[in-house]
Amino acid sequence: MAATVHLMDIRQNLLRHRLSPRVTPMPEQIQPTFKVERRSIQIGDISLEVAMLPDGSYRLSQTEVAGAIDKQESSIRSFRGSKWLKSLVGKAFQSAGLAIEGSNKPIAPVSLELAALYWQKWASVGNSKALALVVALIKRSLYDRANEVFGVKCTEAERSSQLTAIFR
Repeated sequence: MAATVHLMDIRQNLLRHRLSPRVTPMPEQIQPTFKVERRSIQIGDISLEVAMLPDGSYRLSQTEVAGAIDKQESSIRSFRGSKWLKSLVGKAFQSAGLAIEGSNKPIAPVSLELAALYWQKWASVGNSKALALVVALIKRSLYDRANEVFGVKCTEAERSSQLTAIFR
């Protein structure tokens, strides 16, 4: 039962964090441009740029999500429409491009939940980079929770160094 609840939580999270209608292309194919904050995050040796949308949700570029595990962008486009994902969340996750102020071309946005599911799917079929990435993310979460309950304070550099070892 716990696994079912967990899958439902993932499904609800994915549905809640879909791009709102205001970022859907207008009928004449002109995309609204959003001023977003962008920051880089480090997961072991992998650097990803995260955009925070005006509604407070986070998005990654599908090119970076696929590239982080040495896959072509087409693989994540296929994943978004896959039967596996549809069975998990109830529908495909095709998404309109997101025009970002100061950027020459729109990105194909990916929620953090969708990125995690994509990496997990590739880890499950033996992609070693995806497996290392998934383990690093889980390890980080577990270390943070353990450190919190024991009152251990770590700097971001210390946390990153704990994760970098898994990528070697």
